[in-house]
Amino acid sequence: MRTLVFQSYRPTGVPLAIERSLASVRRWAEARGHDYRLIDDRFFDVVPPWYRERVGDNKLVLANLARLVVARDALAEGYDRAIWLDADVVVFDPEAFDVTTRDGFAFCRETWVERQGYDLVAGFRVNNAVCAFDRGNRFLDYALWAHEALVRDRPDRVYRFGTSTALLTAVHVASPLPLVHGVGVLTPAIVREIAEHGDGPASRLLASRHGHPIHAANLTYSMVGVPHNAVVATAAHYDAAVERLLATSGAALALASAHPAPVSSAQSRGTR
Repeated sequence: MRTLVFQSYRPTGVPLAIERSLASVRRWAEARGHDYRLIDDRFFDVVPPWYRERVGDNKLVLANLARLVVARDALAEGYDRAIWLDADVVVFDPEAFDVTTRDGFAFCRETWVERQGYDLVAGFRVNNAVCAFDRGNRFLDYALWAHEALVRDRPDRVYRFGTSTALLTAVHVASPLPLVHGVGVLTPAIVREIAEHGDGPASRLLASRHGHPIHAANLTYSMVGVPHNAVVATAAHYDAAVERLLATSGAALALASAHPAPVSSAQSRGTR
């Protein structure tokens, strides 16, 4: 199967954690015999002018549509499958990491760990940090239409994650989507735990509640320096976390069996 793995990031001023993450995806793609393409800011040129005008400089929303357009164009170009990974996804267990498309497409399972009051809780969502589309799949056209329709007709719903996690999770609730399960989402607290100690309560809860082996991590690098649950992870924390994940094949996220996380009554809110 002729497969294109594609990503996008600016060509200059690339943070070390992102540089290492991109390199890990490129190595994974090449080891699988896939073509690999890293697109610079010209990635956004595929978005229709009217869409850019309405969205403005919201690059997250622009990228949500752009990845779908590039995937559509790659399939039209002759590829059998197009796989997108966010630039801040690091593949630390490349032999085990796999992106399957059971129904001709797939999005990414998200287990989001955060503190609510005195409890650490884990909620389930669907995101597009990793997504894949096979030639002839019926969902890609719908996804393109849904993104454009939201921006055109429901601008009040086009907030930070309005055309990604919010949209995909709502669709999944109505009709389950095929998912890639091997990606763990790291909050700043998890990044700091991995960087400073190798593991900790938030890391263990993610490993325990995700429900599937984790072979890659979504760093959520857009949160660098941003407080979350009163925790701030710096660029140095992200660098150290990526280095440890790569060096240990993600040992911190494989602790569920050895260190079961305690389950509180508040855990697992959301749709499983």
